[in-house]
Amino acid sequence: MSAQFARIRWECSNTGFLVRLSVAILCVISISCTLFGCGYATAGVSAAIGSGGSSGGGGNSQAVLSIESIEARTSPAKITFTITDAESDAVDVELFFVDPNTGDDVEMELVGDETGLDELASSPDGSTTHTRCWDFAATGQLETTGLTRGVVLLVKGSESDRELISNRSGPVDVGNDPPSIRDLSV
Repeated sequence: MSAQFARIRWECSNTGFLVRLSVAILCVISISCTLFGCGYATAGVSAAIGSGGSSGGGGNSQAVLSIESIEARTSPAKITFTITDAESDAVDVELFFVDPNTGDDVEMELVGDETGLDELASSPDGSTTHTRCWDFAATGQLETTGLTRGVVLLVKGSESDRELISNRSGPVDVGNDPPSIRDLSV
């Protein structure tokens, strides 16, 4: 009986080691992507690391939120994000931008036909995308007639009263400077 107990104890400690090893490998990948510029993929890998490789309550894995694309040359900007969840659970989402003047997270004012952010669908393979339109010209914090450089976008989510890892975009330019004549000769 004690040999079997020792074997079970070894298997449990070995499993913990494998989880820690997996998390360490993901950390190395994330740091490499950060240093060498893998773009938006870094945020998705970082979000996966944050779950600690473990399941949440009752064996339910944590959903991962990823910002896929941002079209922000004119207002409203189109923001596309993906929700990946092994169980395809619905996720409540909040969208923010970081005010470049204060560093505060400011909730986005959404416009258009699709403004709802509650109970959004997810999928295990990451094929479920959602697009929302953000009226950045109406915020008051960003340049409304020209270009604002280095704006960071943030997507936060919650699933069954459990807060998920937030995902930040890299700095993006929002808006567009009006055309100007630099050299005119007759």
